[in-house]
Amino acid sequence: FQQGSQSDIAVQVLITLVEMVMLGFAFAALMVNPRRLRLVGAAFVLLAIFDVIIFIFDFFHPTFTKTPGRAAGFYVDANVASYALSLIMVCAIETVPRRLRWVFVLACGVGVLLTFSRSGWIVWGIGVTWMGWQSESRSGVRKLAVATACIVLGAGFLVMVFFGGLGELLLNTPIGSHLDASTLARLGVTASSLSGNSADLHREEIWYSF
Repeated sequence: FQQGSQSDIAVQVLITLVEMVMLGFAFAALMVNPRRLRLVGAAFVLLAIFDVIIFIFDFFHPTFTKTPGRAAGFYVDANVASYALSLIMVCAIETVPRRLRWVFVLACGVGVLLTFSRSGWIVWGIGVTWMGWQSESRSGVRKLAVATACIVLGAGFLVMVFFGGLGELLLNTPIGSHLDASTLARLGVTASSLSGNSADLHREEIWYSF
């Protein structure tokens, strides 16, 4: 396949598919045993903390990212980085002690924010909402309260980001000096949050169609 295609894209697709299959078998083997499952959860927690630290470093001192002004860490691509951290957060949350879960979720939110990936922000918001809905609280009233709080947190974060509220706050912090024209536009400060180097008319049409 590799020699016959003579295509770097085709080879990368093959590598990605093989990686997914190998990861699937690896996780299936790990999750058969409850103790191993807890170890996987703990590994996800450590990975999330590591990602947040690297994202913060990469934002203030662009090292790994291919788009200065947007953190990406070892993922290189800011969009991939935001998706990965959001999904890791969902996988790790059950392992985090209950009293520290809000801190963990907010820390992951900071990491996702620094990627300045609009779709990544939405994935984080959906993840927070889903975690609230899946709360294991035995009391129906308490579960509803937790779910409502998570929905408000996720929705509030997205509203502040997309309508410029968060951007205005960040301008007066040490982060403000690291924001360029593209990141400011993504925060809805200097232009619509749908604008920027990666946005086009078609994307805006899709947004407004909803």
